Amino acid sequence: MYKVLALDLDGTLVNSKKELTKRVKDALDELRDNGNHVVLASGRPLAGILPIAKKLEMEKRGGYILSFNGGCVTDCATMQQIHSRNINKEYISPLLEALSYEECVPLSYKYGKIISERDDEKYLIEEANINHLEILKVKSLKDELLASDHETQKILCTADPENAARITYELAEMFHGRLNIFRSEPYFIEIVPIGTDKGSALDSLMKSMGYTRENLVACGDGLNDLTMINYAGLGVCMANGCEELKNNADYICPSNDEDGVASVVEKFFLC
Repeated sequence: MYKVLALDLDGTLVNSKKELTKRVKDALDELRDNGNHVVLASGRPLAGILPIAKKLEMEKRGGYILSFNGGCVTDCATMQQIHSRNINKEYISPLLEALSYEECVPLSYKYGKIISERDDEKYLIEEANINHLEILKVKSLKDELLASDHETQKILCTADPENAARITYELAEMFHGRLNIFRSEPYFIEIVPIGTDKGSALDSLMKSMGYTRENLVACGDGLNDLTMINYAGLGVCMANGCEELKNNADYICPSNDEDGVASVVEKFFLC
C-alpha cells in the first residue's frame, strides 16, 4: 500500500544533534532498494536541505525536496523546480511595516544566504546554524525583496516565545486570505503564500507521481507538519512531537533520538 515516505527534518529525520544516524540512513536505503520513494519536507530553504539530501545520495537515487514548507518542490534527480509559489510583492511593504512595530526580527533568503537587517539576534543565529547559511546584513530588507529580479517564497520572523504566539495571531488576522502565517517552532513565525503548506504540496506531488494519499506515509513533529499528517494515508508523529500533532496522528513512533524514522520504515515498508 505505501509507496512514498515524506519526512520533516528537524525533530524528525535528524536527531537532537542534527545528525542523520546510520540506522535511519540504512533503513531509507533499503526502502528505496524496494522501489519506494523519499520526500524531504521542511520549512528550511533548499540550500539548508541539500546537505542531508546529499548524505542520502538523492541526486543519484532520486526523490524530492519540499522546501519553504511546500513553497518549492525540487526533483533531486534533475535539480529542477517542478512547483513554486511566491509571495505577492504587493504584500511585502505592508507586512514589513506591520512587523516594524513588533519585537521580532524578519529575515528571508537571497544570494544563497540569510538576509536580514540584523545579524545578532539569538534565534536568527539559530536559523543560520540549522541551515549552515551565512547571515548577510542588509540596509533594507524591503528593497532586497522588492527587487525586480527576486521572488520571495518565504519570510521568517524570529521572536521570543512569549511574544511569538501573539504576533502570529495578529499577523494572521491582518493578512487573512492573503498570506499563510503560522509558527513552526515556539520562536519561528513562518510567512508563506496563501495555500502553501506541506499537505497541499504533497497532494500535487503525489498526483504527478501517479499515486494517491493512501500511498503516503508522512512523519513530523511540529505544527507546520499538521497538514501533511492529516493529508497522508498514514500520519505519524514523533514521540518528541507537539501535543496537537499527536492528537491528529494515526501512529506515534519513537523519538528522533531513538531512530523513530527507522522504526516507521521497518514497521510499514519492510514488514
